[in-house]
Amino acid sequence: MSVFTAILLSFNLALQVCMPVGASYHQAQELNGIELAFKEAGIPLKRYLGCKKVEIKLPSGETISPNDLLPTWKEEANELANLISKQHVAIIYRRDFKGLAKMVEETIRNKGISVVLTYSYPKEKKNFLDLLERLIDLKDNKKIHINSVVFLGTYKEAVLIMPFFRIFRPFPKVAATWRIYHPLLFAYRSFLETTTYYEWFPSWLPIITIRGFIINYIKTYKHPPTRFAALGYDAAQMAIYAVRNDVKIEKAKVNRITANYLKVNIKNLPKLVPPVADAYN
Repeated sequence: MSVFTAILLSFNLALQVCMPVGASYHQAQELNGIELAFKEAGIPLKRYLGCKKVEIKLPSGETISPNDLLPTWKEEANELANLISKQHVAIIYRRDFKGLAKMVEETIRNKGISVVLTYSYPKEKKNFLDLLERLIDLKDNKKIHINSVVFLGTYKEAVLIMPFFRIFRPFPKVAATWRIYHPLLFAYRSFLETTTYYEWFPSWLPIITIRGFIINYIKTYKHPPTRFAALGYDAAQMAIYAVRNDVKIEKAKVNRITANYLKVNIKNLPKLVPPVADAYN
């Protein structure tokens, strides 16, 4: 490709990003992901204010927002229910996700599967001992073995909560969604080695390139990416693909996403060497 062609291509690919006035932390992370994708592609990025959410505007007038990549609650509930096949399910959720938890419970019950425990957090006491007491009661007094756990929260919270379920043998199958994503998920497996852990990773990135994404992000911003940064990065990648190939954004999504999200078995992920120290060099 000649220098002239490269410059012309870069000019034609000029995209705009609309930002909310007083962007939230999550929106700032989305912007970081978008900025990194454009920087890697060598494409100029124009910004302007006035949107309620972060969105990328294509030269054609089409827009794509990181939020567009997320499933609806109904889609999320159906995906989780599809991962559950045995009786005696526990649903553990952040209080923020109460509405989603109720939808998940209803969807699972409609399959004829029993939900024997629902538990929300955070609580006044943050040691989760009340959860342990309820699990012991189920196991020892009611003779109920929990076969599956639906977890609606973050990876850091899962690390604190899920070990309590070790009182059950075999360890319950755990179903989680994109909300659990954290970059350390790919560096540390800890208790996850004892179970089959699912998630919706909000990225069409081939699994082998996740390490590169994390390292490049840390090099640029000096801290690990959040799931919102990954969403912003993906949205930008799709916008770039759509413009470079002169296709509609929906076609870019079809080409770049398998059923919208990659369903990943954590055991199959490449293991990073913590704490990804080379990213800081």
